[in-house]
Parts: sequence; structure tokens; C-alpha cells
Amino acid sequence: MFFVWLSETSLGIVLLYGVDIFKTSVLFKAVYG
Repeated sequence: MFFVWLSETSLGIVLLYGVDIFKTSVLFKAVYG
């Protein structure tokens, strides 16, 4: 169970950071594009 929780948590963290990076890149392109 621990490894399942760990993988799900790391996947969630990766998704959250991915969304943040995507928003930042879109904002960067909108400002400096």
C-alpha cells in the first residue's frame, strides 16, 4: 500500500508542477511573445 500511495502522490506532485510550468510558459509567451 505504501508504494501505491507513494506513486500516486508523486504523480500528483508531477501533475501539479506540470500545470504550474504550463501556466508560467503561457504567461511568459503572452507577455514576451
